[in-house]
Amino acid sequence: MAYVGKVKVGSNSQPVLVGSTLYGVCDTTSATKAKVVTIAGLDKLYEGLTITVKFVERNATTSPTLNVSGTGPKKIASHGSTGVGVTAYSSWNDGSVISFTYVIIDGTGYWTMDGGVYLDGSTYSELTSSISTADGKADRSILNECPAFSATSTYKVGAMVTNNNRVYVCTTAVTTAGEWDASNWTATTLSTQCKARKGSVYMAAASWSGSGPWTQTVTISNASPSATVRSMVSLQPNATVLNHMASVGCAAIFITNNEDGTFTATAIQKKPTTNLTIQCLVEEVVG
Repeated sequence: MAYVGKVKVGSNSQPVLVGSTLYGVCDTTSATKAKVVTIAGLDKLYEGLTITVKFVERNATTSPTLNVSGTGPKKIASHGSTGVGVTAYSSWNDGSVISFTYVIIDGTGYWTMDGGVYLDGSTYSELTSSISTADGKADRSILNECPAFSATSTYKVGAMVTNNNRVYVCTTAVTTAGEWDASNWTATTLSTQCKARKGSVYMAAASWSGSGPWTQTVTISNASPSATVRSMVSLQPNATVLNHMASVGCAAIFITNNEDGTFTATAIQKKPTTNLTIQCLVEEVVG
């Protein structure tokens, strides 16, 4: 039961509103914008009211609202922000316990998120100092490397984003902008996706086209994980390949990422006249 009333505090001549600890549990699903929590005995909001909410599920939507005890949905603003509805995917994790203060700005009420912690095994970690990845906790600097998911953007297969304190790689192209759809993404880590790895490129002599420079579409093989729309591919020709290039007058061969899942090899001055398999280094560009 929550009790709210007016009492005199300290030397104040006017009584002020005070209340017992107001706590409730929200079990609204992560993808639902309208978060709902019931706090027994609370049926009216007043400016300065502070409540504590435990969220069974993380937040997986932008600009969520909070409806407390049927008082109506109110937009949530991040602590210290004057923006409206700025709360993003990384707002809270599964099991987070968050304090909210009710404020009125230009006649409209908002819940200001004051902070919180989330349960991680048997220990608590501050949400503002660490984030969760597919492998557990990771440094907050990951968010500075990988862009946050945007409901106004489209994504190609291989794109990487952060969402709700996790790093994801796009496995199904998002061709129409919209809210988060978990079926299009797979949880991963930057260390897994962005490590440099060895691969190989096969170039058939008969596949070169053009009249200089010459090009052909190639596949990046034997790289794990596979090359993506973010990959930079650097060729590492051995002595056999270099000797052949010199003998036919081929000045250079390089690989271009077309950012649509395909790669193009380009030969300058002269094209190779034999089939070539060249080792390559695959590295990722985040963003």
